[in-house]
Amino acid sequence: MSDMTKFEPWQWPEKHWRGLVNQVRAGRSFRPKSWKGGARCAFALSFDSDHETNELRDGGKSIGRMAWGQYGNRVGVPNILKLLAKHAVPATFYVPGVVALLYGDEQRRIIGEGHETLRITKEAGLIYDSSLMADVDCYELLLDGEPTGVIEFPVEWIRDDAVYFMMHRFQGLRPYTSPSDVFDIFRREFEAAYEEGGIFQLTCHPHMIGYRSRLWIIEELIRLAKAKGDVWFATHADVVRYARDHTAS
Repeated sequence: MSDMTKFEPWQWPEKHWRGLVNQVRAGRSFRPKSWKGGARCAFALSFDSDHETNELRDGGKSIGRMAWGQYGNRVGVPNILKLLAKHAVPATFYVPGVVALLYGDEQRRIIGEGHETLRITKEAGLIYDSSLMADVDCYELLLDGEPTGVIEFPVEWIRDDAVYFMMHRFQGLRPYTSPSDVFDIFRREFEAAYEEGGIFQLTCHPHMIGYRSRLWIIEELIRLAKAKGDVWFATHADVVRYARDHTAS
């Protein structure tokens, strides 16, 4: 039964489906007793600067949606960087190669202002990945049951602006959650992370969150966190390193 395409999933033998499940799994968890400087909670913002690749990745050619992506560069990222500078908060920016080629000045500005940009993967020497959802704490990735040394900084659709604000004229997608309700969801996620002594991680997109009626969400979250007095604002890489180096074996 080596060619599984001949079988329906419910016909797969246990060895096959167990192999699929065990390809990449969550291993050891990393949560320090406290965060840098004795902080109770780590606060980590990330921005996916997808820009035009949001359309290009699926072979799209829409001029309108390309313009929507360009908004991320022309307006979204500058607005976000201005907000981060106002509150002296670092963030992590994930940038597709095509976007880096299109907007080199944007990437140089992001780095110049002290934020993190993603390089590539383990082969390039990265210590972490941030695309999986098996936990709320950082954890080591297992590959076929073996520790990889790569730490996962988990994300979650609940803490992603795209699921609330994605719009597509021809696919019937419209914002189905108001900005105030999105803020309430993110706020509750932060409050829970704070109570647990864990991480509040948020994924946003400049061409979605970077509008006048939405950007306030991030600012209010920052203000809420700063009012606590013991929240550490950090890049993803800094959180991963600290969690790795300060979690008891």
